[in-house]
Amino acid sequence: MRSVSKEELLVVLQRYFPAEAIPFVMKYVGVYSFKFVISSPRISKKGDFRFRIDGKRTPSISVNCNLGKYEFLLVFIHELAHFFVYVNSPYFVKSHGEEWKNQYKSLSLQLMEEILLPRDIEQAWRKHLSRIKSSSALDEELVTVFKKYKKENENECLLKELHKGDCFFFRNELFRLDSFARTRATCTLLRTNRRYIIGGTAEVNRTSASY
Repeated sequence: MRSVSKEELLVVLQRYFPAEAIPFVMKYVGVYSFKFVISSPRISKKGDFRFRIDGKRTPSISVNCNLGKYEFLLVFIHELAHFFVYVNSPYFVKSHGEEWKNQYKSLSLQLMEEILLPRDIEQAWRKHLSRIKSSSALDEELVTVFKKYKKENENECLLKELHKGDCFFFRNELFRLDSFARTRATCTLLRTNRRYIIGGTAEVNRTSASY
């Protein structure tokens, strides 16, 4: 595979990361021994870190291409922390154990010292660091603030922004919102009339259709 020049790498990074974070990111991408992959959208995860136990393949970090720039940055930091745990730990550790949490927190704080993030994102991120979860998707405050900075079509929103009786598309299926219970909603899949529980921070497409 042809190696990528620094100029070509910069063009790619500018497409996915916030402009102010590029110098920080370039201290790692193309410098440390991992492949950086921009992945097609995946439902089950926003990013991942992969490696071979025998060390015969270069470790890789991947991040979904459909994330907003600030969320893309956080997911990259999440996976970069996995890489450094892999490099620094000569033994097997829990995937999201103390070693990873400490590394993730250290990288995040270093980032915030070096660049100026939007105030609401920094506040939500710092709060997230006080109770780190295995996935940022589990942190409702982070999901909500990232959504504000993601350029979408006018119909895209979080499920929790809709009202009872509203219809919406989710995973290419048409649903109706029936009721809310804390952080989740009961919804009807109109094609089958079956009811499902969907998280309030799920990204959906609202529609003016009524059923």
